[in-house]
Amino acid sequence: MSLDRKLDIAGVVLALLGLLTLLVLVSSNRSSGSQTVLNTMSKIFGWGAYALPLAMIVVGLWLVLRNFERIPRLSLERVVGLGLLFGTLLTTLHFSTLPNSFQTAVEAARQGRGGGFIGAYAFYALQSTLGIGGGVIALLALLVIALALALDVPVVGLFGWTKPLVTRLQDAWKKLRLSRNHNNPQPAVEQALIMGEPLPAEPPVTAPIQPVNPATLAPATINWSAGHREWALPHLAEMLDAGSAATTDDDFDRQRAHVIEETLASFGAPARVVEISRGPTITLFGVPDHFATFLGLRAA
Repeated sequence: MSLDRKLDIAGVVLALLGLLTLLVLVSSNRSSGSQTVLNTMSKIFGWGAYALPLAMIVVGLWLVLRNFERIPRLSLERVVGLGLLFGTLLTTLHFSTLPNSFQTAVEAARQGRGGGFIGAYAFYALQSTLGIGGGVIALLALLVIALALALDVPVVGLFGWTKPLVTRLQDAWKKLRLSRNHNNPQPAVEQALIMGEPLPAEPPVTAPIQPVNPATLAPATINWSAGHREWALPHLAEMLDAGSAATTDDDFDRQRAHVIEETLASFGAPARVVEISRGPTITLFGVPDHFATFLGLRAA
């Protein structure tokens, strides 16, 4: 049996177990066996027992639909991230019961509260090594790592939403200051400093224009005879660049003719190029007269 088939079967079984567990949780009439299973799950997972079947259904469907294009790819990092995320949730739920000792944490797990035995032992490990404050900080760090692994994104990418949020808060603050200053106008310089905008530019200082009396202006004298010379047409060699003889590439033209023949043959009109007429800009490739008649064209 191939690995893909094994994953498909595992996904179907996991989704089915999650659905059955969810039906047991929401059902009011439970058998003795289903009640025993529910009590065991509550002691192990606590309040997380209600999230466990949903997680089983999601992971099972993910295994079945993993080959679809828009479904995230299956990897070991994502599975580890989901498991770490569920463990962090159970530990956080047990922190919410505020146990003051390991005995009270275990007693809460036996009653099906908090994060069950998993949350109780994780709480005891964090509380005994780091204390309450350090445990909370460690839980936040584990939550960030779990989300980064489960979503397969860098840690910095988890906080990409903060920059647009800060920008919106700044815009809202500016609008609030403008609405407050609307009834109490302030100088432009002070308002620009409050809003964080550049200061308004001062108008340039220009000297007053004094009127000029035309009578006081000295008449301009121009010597038309100075520097006069006859204009002559320049030589043709000075205006035009020297030309060069056109070069031809016979191999390149034969290659293009072969391409034309193959193209015509692919359209069901076999022909052979019999003439190549080179020009300064355009090169013409000639075909026999009967081929032009075959195409319905008039031979040149």
